[in-house]
Amino acid sequence: MCLNILAIDMTFSCASIALLKNNSIYTSSLFNFRIKDINIYNCINSLLTSHGIQVQDLDYISFSKGPGNFTGLRISCNIAQGLSLGLNIPILSVSTFILMAEEVSKKKKFNKVIVAMKATKEKFYWGKYKKNKYGFWIGENTEVLLDRKTILKKVNMINSVYISVGSAWSEIPNTSRCIKNIKDITYPNIRYIFPTSLLYIQKNIIFPAHKIEPVYLNKYLS
Repeated sequence: MCLNILAIDMTFSCASIALLKNNSIYTSSLFNFRIKDINIYNCINSLLTSHGIQVQDLDYISFSKGPGNFTGLRISCNIAQGLSLGLNIPILSVSTFILMAEEVSKKKKFNKVIVAMKATKEKFYWGKYKKNKYGFWIGENTEVLLDRKTILKKVNMINSVYISVGSAWSEIPNTSRCIKNIKDITYPNIRYIFPTSLLYIQKNIIFPAHKIEPVYLNKYLS
C-alpha cells in the first residue's frame, strides 16, 4: 500500500510532523508551536517539498488527538480539519498514547503498556493498553486524568506484567513488581502514528473533518 500520509502531533510542549511516502517515513525536527514566528503551514510545506510531494498529492491526514496540551490539540485539530476540507481527503485520528504504546511494541516486542503523562503539577494522564491479535491497541476507554494518590492505587492493583512509559513516572513511585519502567520513552514520537493509521485505513476507520474531536480529559477522577 503506497500512500502519502501527513501526520501531525502537538500534544505536549513541542510539535512534530511526519510524512509517509512509498512506505518510508520522513520526520521534521521538533519545534515549539508557542513561538509566534513559527508558521506550521510553512513547516508542513517544507517537509513535503523536500521529499517531492505537493499538498494535493496527500491521500490522508493523520493527527495525534490527545490526551495532551489543550492549545496544541486545538491547533493540530484545526490544521487537520483545514487540510482535510481543502483537499477533500479523510482524517485518521489516533490516540497519543497509542503512539507511545506502539514504540514499546516495536522496540521491546511487548504488547501491554501503561502510559502516565504529567498534565499539571498535581494531575496526570493515565491509560492502559493491550494490542490484540489484529494489531489494534485496545484501551482508549481507560484514558483518564488522575491525581497522584489515585494512580498509586491503580499501580498497586496491577497483577500482570506491563511496561510503563511517559513523563509522569519520574514523580510516581512504582511499587508494583508487575510494572517495568522504560525511562527512554517519555513523550510521543510521531513516526509511530503510522502503523495504526494504516490499520485504520484497511478497516475504513476514517473520519470527515466535522466529526473529529481532540481528547482533552479536562475533568479528573479521584
